[in-house]
Amino acid sequence: AAHPAPNVAGFADRRGDALVVTDGAVALLTRDQLEAVAAAQLAIAHEPICRRLDGASSAMRLFQVAGFVEFVPTTLLLSIGLWQVGLAVMVLFGTATAAGWLVGGRVRWWSSVAADAVCVRTTRHPGPLVEALRALARWHGEQVKTTGLTQWTGAGGTQWAIVLGPRWTSTTSVNGRVTDRRSAEMVEDARLLVRAGLVRRVCLGGDDASMTSYEDIAATVRNAGRAAASGAAAVVEGELVGLQGVLTRATPPGWHPDPAGRARLRWWDGTRWTEHTAA
Repeated sequence: AAHPAPNVAGFADRRGDALVVTDGAVALLTRDQLEAVAAAQLAIAHEPICRRLDGASSAMRLFQVAGFVEFVPTTLLLSIGLWQVGLAVMVLFGTATAAGWLVGGRVRWWSSVAADAVCVRTTRHPGPLVEALRALARWHGEQVKTTGLTQWTGAGGTQWAIVLGPRWTSTTSVNGRVTDRRSAEMVEDARLLVRAGLVRRVCLGGDDASMTSYEDIAATVRNAGRAAASGAAAVVEGELVGLQGVLTRATPPGWHPDPAGRARLRWWDGTRWTEHTAA
């Protein structure tokens, strides 16, 4: 596909497999990395539970906007005196919206977990896959152009290595104090880095592929959100992740949390981590 954004997508249906590789991916990744990502995306496309969860996630997104859609018909029905019908419509759409917000996040989380599990279980080139996922996480820019349904609801978005969907930013405050800030870029970059870490630990390090390890996804996003609330960044697989996503290459020299975990702080010289640490 002629697009500068690096991305790879796998699709599978009765007619066969389809693989979409952008020009940006060809320019960014080596041949081994590209083959590893392509194989992973095709494996995800063939996994039935991934397809079901992706569909459920898209449905939850539609439910989330139901509350905004119902305003017009409800107002019209109430204005012409159909109170009972108007209230019924309000309850119906309100219930759908509540379900979308309450269940949607959990469905998307399990969709990501299922895709991670496929990568860990099926990859034959874990080293190149790890490096490819890290490279994709470091990239920032415009998304691949897709249909409006995908852009607004995320439908079919998980079939892409960099998940497509609406761009958003959220802030959580408690008693007037910001306690958590998140963006789609932060969550996506953290997800890619966590997936890279899982493949590295399980396929290269010999660790167990337990459900406990997959809880890193939620914990990592939560830590990054708390750090972003104070204008800082969290260390994820050796990369600094803030509200704008991976910051390592753009981060100025200074003391930052040690990505190796051997000290509280380590000096970043603007291009690499040094041997200088602080307790």
